[in-house]
Amino acid sequence: MANTDWRPEILRLTAFPAALHETSWQSLTGAPPAETSAQPRLDQSQEAGPFANGLLRLIKEKARIEWRYEALDTQDEPLPQLGPMSAELSQWRPSMLRWLEGAPALRRVAFGAVLRHEVPDKEAGYLYLGSLLNAVKLDPTASDFLYRINRPRKSQSHPEVSINRLTTWSVITQARFGIRLVGLHAGPLDVERYGLACRLELDINTAAEFTGTFQPNELPGIFKELVDLGTEIAEGGDIE
Repeated sequence: MANTDWRPEILRLTAFPAALHETSWQSLTGAPPAETSAQPRLDQSQEAGPFANGLLRLIKEKARIEWRYEALDTQDEPLPQLGPMSAELSQWRPSMLRWLEGAPALRRVAFGAVLRHEVPDKEAGYLYLGSLLNAVKLDPTASDFLYRINRPRKSQSHPEVSINRLTTWSVITQARFGIRLVGLHAGPLDVERYGLACRLELDINTAAEFTGTFQPNELPGIFKELVDLGTEIAEGGDIE
């Protein structure tokens, strides 16, 4: 049975243009961003604004463009997350495909996600991950588990391209940290704990060994393939 319990903290499209290209938050959304920032020394700028159930952030660097759909950080949600993965992808992916249709030729493209599934305790978290990691014998009484693996596959749409399927699996303690001020000095660190969660980080990307470029008419297809591979892992586990 497919696992549909993951909820995203972040969904990400990362693009590496073959040549300099200018894009903007407004060109995709039709509205000005709610916030902008720039770090000239790093040759980086950011634009962000409300999108669907969260925040859409555009990060621009000289050789990289990144679109990130993030959960909103609110007081009502101390550890923000979006809704079910399939529902959030259906909100975000059409906008990314629309941007890719007008994007320049790309050297590489990636789909990334940070996903979370809350569990009542560590043992339940290890049992949950154990059901998704066929290659690992996971003892629920163990601790400090972190499993990271890349299982490359040949692209179905571009057989000359290898796709990295990099995943990182863990069980984390969810907490929020704050600094208490005592007069003019920082006091003890406040730590608020909110339970535990299984965490899955996806980085599904076209391998750097490919020396060609993806043309604009090819980009929606290759990105759909990357998203489908990430969804397959989230639903079925560590699949070879």
